[in-house]
Amino acid sequence: MPALRADAGPTAGVLLEAFLYGIYLVTFFRALPTLLRSASGWKPVSDVHWATLSVFLLLWINGTINLCLGIVRNLQVQPEKDYRFTDWINVVKPVNVSLQILLAGGLLIYRCWIVNLRRRIVIVLPIALWMAGAAISIYACYLQTRSNLHLTVNLELLQMIWALFWAITVALNLYTTTSITYRIWRVRRECTATRRTVGHLNELLDGQCPKSANPDLETAFRIVIESGAIYTATSIAAFVSACFWNDSVYLTSAADIMAVGIAFNLVIVRVAKERKNHGFFGSSGAKLLRFGKTGPSTALSYLNPSVYL
Repeated sequence: MPALRADAGPTAGVLLEAFLYGIYLVTFFRALPTLLRSASGWKPVSDVHWATLSVFLLLWINGTINLCLGIVRNLQVQPEKDYRFTDWINVVKPVNVSLQILLAGGLLIYRCWIVNLRRRIVIVLPIALWMAGAAISIYACYLQTRSNLHLTVNLELLQMIWALFWAITVALNLYTTTSITYRIWRVRRECTATRRTVGHLNELLDGQCPKSANPDLETAFRIVIESGAIYTATSIAAFVSACFWNDSVYLTSAADIMAVGIAFNLVIVRVAKERKNHGFFGSSGAKLLRFGKTGPSTALSYLNPSVYL
């Protein structure tokens, strides 16, 4: 069997990234109106959640730049024996990927903090993991610029460092997603128990309130799990490929950087769809249950799902 060309891995990575970018654009333009418009028209400036919109746009800009850099690199003439880590594209792309992953990690930590009643103890570990990942990515990008080290030394160091970076990313994803899911599950269980206790009185007080767990919670539970699974699965694949350090790295990193934005946008799109079709998450604006405590029982109020899920 003839050997593959030296640029086969990068080319395959760009093709996969371009395909996923098309999916990303579909979710992007579906989610954008939800952030800027309400049922009555354009949102007032004061009603737009600018932090969410900023992250939304940053993920898109960063993903677009990464794809463009990959295309430019593949258009360049790169003889097999003239590969240099100090080439500017090979330095910028790792920075680009790291920024995308760190943005996603910060968003997950913020959601975890909000859902868990803003308890700082819950986010101590994920913040430590995020800071470790940031430090490791900075060091890895620094090594990319080193031209005075032998190539094999650079490869060995980068393999170990990037594998550690993806391991930290997987750990952060698993912790925050599990924490958010567990919190929603607890509130859902308490809500079900409360409804069973009050019985018919609850129906009289709440009119059309279902006897089962709150449908908002069931929908939130499903959305968190499914969106988290997309991002976590691609991060695990990136970690495995980084351990073996072969051409699959180009494929898994391309998939992961797009999965970040796709998962984020799907939360916004699906919540808006559920609200429109079934009236979930409140009737005015995009809303989601907040998990607050009033005494021993769980009280439910509402928050914006594009921010907190």
